[in-house]
Amino acid sequence: MGPESADDPGDAPDNPFLRLRSRTLIPWAIVGSVAGGVFLVIVSSVTPMDPDSAIVEFVFALAFYGLLAAWIAWACRRAGIDLRRLVGRVPAGYNWLPALGLLVTTMVFSTGSWFVTAYGLSHLAPGLLEALVTLGETIVDSIAVAVAWAILAVVIGPVTEEVLFRGMLVSRWGTKWGIGTGIVVSAVIFGVLHPVDAAGATAFGFVAALLYLQSRTLIVPIAVHAANNLVATVTGDLFAWGEPWTLAAELEEIEAMALPGLAMVVVTLPVIIWYVRRHWPSRDAEIPYMKGG
Repeated sequence: MGPESADDPGDAPDNPFLRLRSRTLIPWAIVGSVAGGVFLVIVSSVTPMDPDSAIVEFVFALAFYGLLAAWIAWACRRAGIDLRRLVGRVPAGYNWLPALGLLVTTMVFSTGSWFVTAYGLSHLAPGLLEALVTLGETIVDSIAVAVAWAILAVVIGPVTEEVLFRGMLVSRWGTKWGIGTGIVVSAVIFGVLHPVDAAGATAFGFVAALLYLQSRTLIVPIAVHAANNLVATVTGDLFAWGEPWTLAAELEEIEAMALPGLAMVVVTLPVIIWYVRRHWPSRDAEIPYMKGG
């Protein structure tokens, strides 16, 4: 049987993703953004706390992920999706070495693609580059805040994002349009929503979705995502601890890393393409949920 193209639950009564309405996430996101903006205005008006401080940014980010988790719980309950079945379990004897290799490959590609993209923007759109660099930089000035951000980046973020993008959205769009299309759309949107690392995030979206299809559990892409964020957090915060961040220093690093970054992309992109092509699902492939998780 091929992928469902209609939303008639009668066509596949056992597939709850025919009843899921992913577009309901949009008004949730709008309401959350407005509420977050109001929160920042209140903070800056009635407290001495700087709305751009790391602790305020952390609270805002935590509320954002809380909103995503609330939508996931609400949407699963409404559509009749068993969240435990969606997450699944790691198969006995699962070989983690390929996942580790993909982690290293995607991280190197992500780093290289950032420097290549940033170098191009420094000449073509310096204002956009400055905005992206500033957006991706959070000044952490205490150990407590650093630990809080680390928990958010290594635990809360990967779990929430993988359940949402690879679990909910790939399954929904894979049911509606076919699993291949579901992977493409979810990976592209995942990349767009990570503008500081759009190319790397998009590549990771493809790899994470295929790891989910192969293992039939979200635990594998969650673990890879968490390891990626752990390495990024350690290298980004630990090595820069106590050193003041400046835009000039960031731009200088981008200039110096342009050619090494290009080399990283040249070496790793063919590996990612090979992996994606080799493990691309057939047109009639089922979502993992329908295989029993």
